[in-house]
Amino acid sequence: MRVETMPKPKNMQWVRAENEDYLMAIACCRSTDESFYAATNELIQFVTERTGKSIQEAYMLLAQVLKARCTQFVNPTRTYICKIAKKYLV
Repeated sequence: MRVETMPKPKNMQWVRAENEDYLMAIACCRSTDESFYAATNELIQFVTERTGKSIQEAYMLLAQVLKARCTQFVNPTRTYICKIAKKYLV
């Protein structure tokens, strides 16, 4: 595994990650709902910054192809990862 850090984007609130296939956002909050919404919102920002799409366009795209899962339930927090395949961003 190779990790590369980059300067933090102005609007970034949560962890962002990228590999060959996906753009991802990870959020850890007190509830699964809060974690999901935070990760989804972060991914929308990531997509708009990367592609130049509007927030509305990114939202509609993610409504169709978003992959999301809760990755941990540890009291008192829950973590969600949301991702989009890069093939949908062309």
